[in-house]
Amino acid sequence: MKDIKTTSTTVLFQWPEDEPKPKAGSIELVDFLSKDIGWAKAVVTGPESVIEPGDDILLSRRVVSYDFEIDGKPLGNTSDNSCLAYKHNGELHATGKTFLYSWLEEKEEVSPSGIILIRKNSTKELEPRWAICHAAGNQTGISKGDHVLIAFKSDAYTLKIDGIEMHNAGVEEIIAFRTPSV
Repeated sequence: MKDIKTTSTTVLFQWPEDEPKPKAGSIELVDFLSKDIGWAKAVVTGPESVIEPGDDILLSRRVVSYDFEIDGKPLGNTSDNSCLAYKHNGELHATGKTFLYSWLEEKEEVSPSGIILIRKNSTKELEPRWAICHAAGNQTGISKGDHVLIAFKSDAYTLKIDGIEMHNAGVEEIIAFRTPSV
């Protein structure tokens, strides 16, 4: 593999060899579902990539890359912009214009009689909420720990990373942000 190179921000990766088959409940699936995600290992990275060989990369399981072999090793291809997140030396990062967040407060309503009302996702999308940034790409203008005002997005991935439920978003979704004082 030492002689293999990629261009720009292209990343060649390998899925874990001991990975379990996809399932929905107790049914074994032929392929992963559209919102499934998984961690892979970066093997070769382009000269402009922020990802380095050996980094763990979080990818969507949607078929958006080719599967191929080089020197008998099964690989896939992706790029920085297609990675949902990556870990370098165990630290969580995001690429480009992407950031990962979790909500600071849950939107709920309490009726005058004390009943908690649950809202549909379709009505949540019209109301901006504050979130905390867990990782931010270098083109977002925000940093880890910043509080970000964004609108709820029902089609964002739900990512459970290091025990924290997070979501992904792009820089264009930021309404405002602030850096909390320490």
